[in-house]
Amino acid sequence: MWALLFPGQGSQTIGMGRFYYEQFQTARRLFEEASDELKVDFKKLCFEGPEEELTLTQNAQPAIVLVSCAAWACLSEEMDLSFIKYCAGHSVGEYSALVSANVLSLNEALKAVRQRGLYMSESCPPGQGGMSALIGPSPEEAKKFCKWVENESHCTPLETANFNSPEQTVLSGVTTALDWARKNYQNYSFSSKKVRLIPLKVSAPFHSSLMNPACKKMETYLKELKFKKPNKLIVQNTIAQAKRKPETLRKNLIEQVKAPVLWLQSVQYLFDQGCKYFLEMGEGKVLAGLIKKTDSSKVVLHFHSLKDIQTLQSFQTNDKA
Repeated sequence: MWALLFPGQGSQTIGMGRFYYEQFQTARRLFEEASDELKVDFKKLCFEGPEEELTLTQNAQPAIVLVSCAAWACLSEEMDLSFIKYCAGHSVGEYSALVSANVLSLNEALKAVRQRGLYMSESCPPGQGGMSALIGPSPEEAKKFCKWVENESHCTPLETANFNSPEQTVLSGVTTALDWARKNYQNYSFSSKKVRLIPLKVSAPFHSSLMNPACKKMETYLKELKFKKPNKLIVQNTIAQAKRKPETLRKNLIEQVKAPVLWLQSVQYLFDQGCKYFLEMGEGKVLAGLIKKTDSSKVVLHFHSLKDIQTLQSFQTNDKA
């Protein structure tokens, strides 16, 4: 069984999408259409930057979705991908998954994530919120650690935002709580021997209660879009289960703005459904790393070169056998 994976914010990098743009007419067309629709030169933004422009939330999110969906569209022209029954996207990557499953058009998704990025950036004043990755402790320990920080520092909120792997949980909240945690986390009684708390280069405390204003705005925005019935099962971030009903997909996508990303739980759900092979679309190999940390026996393939098409075809043939 196969599942399709789409990366989220943090996977952006200068040069992203260049392979697809240079090798496929479809990618060039999608870049041009997206640039016209959003009034952004995505070729320049993705290939040249500057990096500080690309990493702006309102730019990074549509750029990631564009490149991921361009990869999917190009690969779909090269081979029949109907054997893939499941798909999932990490945070904003869920919009890419919706496009791949024919729930939203690419232009609809790009405009939605552009607004999503703006709303998220506006929800918390610059410098007053952020995120940090807690490496080592289990998800349950991460939750308890957040409560400890809030109680000891009297700074709130600090919440678990991304459950990425058995030993990686991202925390999100006010800067004062994150700063206090970074200075004092070694005083907490973790069961893990090695613990790290790494600040992330993000502009806001995503997937926390501080995103409530953005969530309400996205509810208004997404209610205007027509969600079609998916042609694949979409495992959604907020519930770590596969759903088909358009209204359920919409509801969970709205909630996703402020709710934790249950990526570890989503991956485990896919394992339980019998998924052994995974195809990560777009730039980088972030999700492959998280899959391997959860179960090293799983196979994660990518589409970063023409040779990768042959590799994918070979694995598909062996899976059938």
